[in-house]
Amino acid sequence: SPTLPPAPGVPPWLSPPAPPPEPPPPSVVSSPQPEAIRAPPMRHDQTYKRIEVISSLLGSGAQFNAYDRNICHEVVDAAVVDWDRRVSPVYGLHMLRDVSDDDLSIFFEHQREPEANAMAAFPPRDHAAFMTHWRTRVLPDPNNKKKTIVVDGVVVGNVVSWEQDGKRLVGYWLGSAHWGKGVASAALAEFLAAYETTRPVYAFVVETNTPSIRVLEKCGFRRVGDAATGIDHVAERLMRLDA
Repeated sequence: SPTLPPAPGVPPWLSPPAPPPEPPPPSVVSSPQPEAIRAPPMRHDQTYKRIEVISSLLGSGAQFNAYDRNICHEVVDAAVVDWDRRVSPVYGLHMLRDVSDDDLSIFFEHQREPEANAMAAFPPRDHAAFMTHWRTRVLPDPNNKKKTIVVDGVVVGNVVSWEQDGKRLVGYWLGSAHWGKGVASAALAEFLAAYETTRPVYAFVVETNTPSIRVLEKCGFRRVGDAATGIDHVAERLMRLDA
């Protein structure tokens, strides 16, 4: 094996051996992916395909060492962030504007989608009750902050904050056609940065509504205590944003 040059007065055979070469990184399934993280932004379908493929590998039972698994998780996280950036106000897309009366008919249709009602564990209001709620309670109250979420000129939902039992609460509702695209996370982040700056601010979320919990956590909310079941027999979790 190669040796270091002998020190003065030291026979060559007593010279210390050269340090072993740095071992190459272990072979990884996702070896091309770190470069892809730094590649130009992908189209949306490519982003989802990357998440789908690597997530399937992580869940397939394939043998990964710690290095492999960390790389895979980093790639998935980077791909998710890459997606979210496409609709984030940080990247110049301001999604929120004042609510107009014309928006209410769209909000009404959003709040009567069966899948959304099931996830939020909240029954739809009929048209008269919904319009009365917004026109007499939400819009006129100056303590309520309310914004319409707009993407590419299309009204896709709303985000609102209000006072209840001494807490500042925030809530949002998005049409189901716009789920899974990072819109809720970006809209809530913009709302909390530009409009609802009170801290702490709270949100109630149904314990089984994992997508909404993830939206809140991505915006910095943390769980407060255990989920509690109310008189409607729905387990809800309180979440809080402190800063």
